[in-house]
Amino acid sequence: MKNQRINDLVNAFCVLRDRQYAVYAKCAAHHGLTVNELFVLDILWFSPDGCTQTDICRRLSANKQTIAAITGRFLKKGYICLHEVKEDRRSKRIIFTDKGKAYAQDIIPYAAHAETVVLLSRRMPKDYLEVNVELDDDFLTKAESKGTYEQIKEYIFEKYQIKVSSLYIAQVKEECGIKERENYNHSKKEDSKQPKVPEDKRKIIMEALEHFKMI
Repeated sequence: MKNQRINDLVNAFCVLRDRQYAVYAKCAAHHGLTVNELFVLDILWFSPDGCTQTDICRRLSANKQTIAAITGRFLKKGYICLHEVKEDRRSKRIIFTDKGKAYAQDIIPYAAHAETVVLLSRRMPKDYLEVNVELDDDFLTKAESKGTYEQIKEYIFEKYQIKVSSLYIAQVKEECGIKERENYNHSKKEDSKQPKVPEDKRKIIMEALEHFKMI
């Protein structure tokens, strides 16, 4: 019973996380950004003294290549500047320029408002559920590291500039024995043939699944 309760809670959490991520994805797309670009802007917005690339990687659980690509784009657009860290000259502190502050000022409040509207539209503020379940560190690490379809797509695009479909991701996940709440791999028509994932895309999807510690 306890294991079933834990599974139910984790599944509920994953659904909520996916919905929240979808809100951020729509907000990011509205401003011509990727979700990770939006997250980096958010971190810098609430870090008036700036932060290092390592700080951002740790907070987003993202790899250095992804964050380096994002900061590189922002640097070219003049949104950020880099300052040496006295304690470690190999590190650079990332800080908004005036242009970057003005740009983020039109985006961050919009993102926060979008999330608030979604939350309030689904549940009354005084109606809430308090859950207290003790889980071991290994269980938490596995649950928190799983990536959504959109996160996997974005990770692949930012690293390889290649787009992959949910169908291809689902096929590779099925090959790896990962169970799905929603089966993207089967068509509603029983006699329809689904395109098979190309080998080059299978490899990068596998790499993404490893990145999110799903395999």
